[in-house]
Amino acid sequence: MRDDEFVIVDAVEGKGKWKGALGAFVCQTKDAKNTFTVTPASSDAEKKKMWKTWQANYVGKALTVQYQELTADGIPRFPVGKCVRGEVDGKDWI
Repeated sequence: MRDDEFVIVDAVEGKGKWKGALGAFVCQTKDAKNTFTVTPASSDAEKKKMWKTWQANYVGKALTVQYQELTADGIPRFPVGKCVRGEVDGKDWI
């Protein structure tokens, strides 16, 4: 598995029993030509909290994404969000 940081540009609400919770972050590829969805590796309770605050706390932040490989378009295959890092420039990363 590989991992890299991608910018969060949007979010999608979960469906069914996950309504009212974060279903996935929408991230953009490194060249900013494509977007893709990433399910965060979080508990249901964390996803509910994240959905309420995603615009204020997550848009524009870097998300560490674990994936198998990149497609020809630079989209990660089988992506899982591991950690929201902070500002894209990395200045506030711990």
